[in-house]
Amino acid sequence: MISQNNVLFFKDIIFQVHRASRKGYLSELFPEDKESKKICTDLGRDVFGHCQNKVQKFSEDIDCPNCHRQISTTRYELDFETILSRF
Repeated sequence: MISQNNVLFFKDIIFQVHRASRKGYLSELFPEDKESKKICTDLGRDVFGHCQNKVQKFSEDIDCPNCHRQISTTRYELDFETILSRF
């Protein structure tokens, strides 16, 4: 059970945070470090500094002999059936 003292304590904290945000001094209550605001500009990394690995494809792309589009080998059969159904 939550006691009456805990409820009053949480209400006081909520009131203080709300008042600080409305008055504009919330950042003084909870200062943020400058390291978390830095933007990474290294090649091969996103703005947060995480490595950007490209997803490897499991199949290669081929040129369809009928429509001359680049198609993944896993989709070639469906494309071929579509083209043959037109004739």
